[in-house]
Amino acid sequence: MDNFKAKQYHEQMLKFISKQGNDKVASLSKQGEEECAREKAQYIAAEKERIVNDYKTKLAQDDVKLKI
Repeated sequence: MDNFKAKQYHEQMLKFISKQGNDKVASLSKQGEEECAREKAQYIAAEKERIVNDYKTKLAQDDVKLKI
């Protein structure tokens, strides 16, 4: 292999490795964003449920106070 072909082959390998790395970064980034969105939705749902239960408890307490 002469020097020119070796350099071309080396550059092709570098481009391939760089492309694979960029693809992997994009994939992991997308996966991380999706996981974050799922966890955020779960957290919001849990907090909504907690708040509703707190208000139901307070409402029941207020009803008891009104009956007394």
